[in-house]
Amino acid sequence: PDRPLEPGDERTFRYTVTALDTGEDLHDLARVGRTAQGWDALPGEVEPPSRQVRRFVVDFLGGPLEGAVEDSALSPVVEANAGEISEVAVRPLPDGEGHRVTFRLVPDGERVSDMRLFLRLDGERVTETWSYVWDPAATR
Repeated sequence: PDRPLEPGDERTFRYTVTALDTGEDLHDLARVGRTAQGWDALPGEVEPPSRQVRRFVVDFLGGPLEGAVEDSALSPVVEANAGEISEVAVRPLPDGEGHRVTFRLVPDGERVSDMRLFLRLDGERVTETWSYVWDPAATR
């Protein structure tokens, strides 16, 4: 506007919003296909962890991961602003369409954990970045 808005002023604006369906035209990186998370306890465990300890499963599909890519050549990059990430593993999906990353999150008390994950192949990023916010209070 040519002058600041004052209390009681009215303005009319027109704009166009464009939404992307699959985003396939944005990049040629592998995409996040599925995400799952749950309590990281095993059936029959004598002393299971707190219900706030989580196991995450993220599937990356297509792009450079399609076909024969050895999981040993892939490097997962997992970050969290709070909590401890451990037991990170990368495995190919049985149908050959991508790879699965699994990891364990032990929250830092009641702090919300903002996480990021992507894969590198020979030092180059080959997936889009998965982002997830986990709130330990959600398990109550």
